Amino acid sequence: MADRPELTFDEAEALWRACAANPGPMRLEDAFEQAVEDRGFAEHSLSSHQHALIDRKCTTELVELSRAVLASGAEFPTNWLPALANALIDEGKLDEAEPVVRELLGQLESYKSEMLETAMRYHLARGDASSVTLLYHAGKRWFTSFPTSKAQNRQHGKPPGDLGAQFFRWLESWVGASHWDVAKTDQIGHWLVWFDTLGNEHCAPYVAAFEAERDRRRALYDKLERARREDMPAIAAEIRQFPGDPDFLAPLAQNIRARNHEVAYDLLMHVITSERRQHYRYPSGQRVECVVMLVHEATTALPERIAEAYAIEQGYARVGNPAIPYGLACCAARLGHTDDAVRYLAKALRVWPDLEQIRSDSDLASLHGDPRWDVAFTRELERRARKQQKKLGNAAPPELPRRKKPAKKPTGEASH
Repeated sequence: MADRPELTFDEAEALWRACAANPGPMRLEDAFEQAVEDRGFAEHSLSSHQHALIDRKCTTELVELSRAVLASGAEFPTNWLPALANALIDEGKLDEAEPVVRELLGQLESYKSEMLETAMRYHLARGDASSVTLLYHAGKRWFTSFPTSKAQNRQHGKPPGDLGAQFFRWLESWVGASHWDVAKTDQIGHWLVWFDTLGNEHCAPYVAAFEAERDRRRALYDKLERARREDMPAIAAEIRQFPGDPDFLAPLAQNIRARNHEVAYDLLMHVITSERRQHYRYPSGQRVECVVMLVHEATTALPERIAEAYAIEQGYARVGNPAIPYGLACCAARLGHTDDAVRYLAKALRVWPDLEQIRSDSDLASLHGDPRWDVAFTRELERRARKQQKKLGNAAPPELPRRKKPAKKPTGEASH
């Protein structure tokens, strides 16, 4: 196969805008990569285009792209928020940059020093030298790979003795009202770790509130798991009052689904809705498991929800989980979308290990009379046979037994 042509800068710029202007179920990052693939170009991502915009100092275009990606749902929001904030700072739009910096700090991670560096750039642009110095010392103390220099050390001097308390108060001024509302946060564990890092003595009221909310939520999870079927909807309604945590709700939905499919389905939907289409590309883990289970519940127990589950799972079509194309094929077949079902079937056959399971799946029964059904299986069997043959052909030949060398005669022994 000939090498596919590379996408030029101008082509990438035009293509992402075309994808954004015609949104579908996929996030913009995925829709862009699918469009690149469909047009026969070599692999190219919007992250690559982001770096090209940064290198060319195209701040206006970078702002537009970053906002479009974040609105659609980003694979890694913390890769886009600094770029957006820095571009706005470079354009002197500090009032527009402020909420972006706040959202960035609401996801603060000690292993991503660029998050703190973006806040430093914002304060520097505001002429707030004292905050820049505070963040420099905080970066040195708590952030990995934070850039330092002798010149900066001289400029900012020694860290204050109460650095933990000062950094906590600075952080509170930025995210206390927006991200530390215990009734609304989905990052209880995340912030408890930060409070412990900075010193619980500085954060005592927040620590108490976060721990109480954590315990309250866990008690509700336990109550739902032990509840009678008729009591489950009311308890689930309480749980849906706060953001859905996939690490808790995915296993909980799995445990209760046999007793109440509707409640299990609603819990899974709550997780997916709370996700805000962010952090979605992990091929395994509880986030994608919620989508897989949602489709399974719809196709096995709640046929009236199949169309809804299908629309959601289409947004995850490029996630590298074998259950995704399989579920999409089943939903499309059940809904009578034969062409889409055949297309997803071909993808499922390439990644699902048990072909007979697919062949005998009743959800796909409507495809059995379609000539493309047998063709898809035949092609996949041939592909697997070629792969196996290639594997055998590349195998190292068996090692032959080595011939024993004759024993050497002792030195000085007379020959006969």
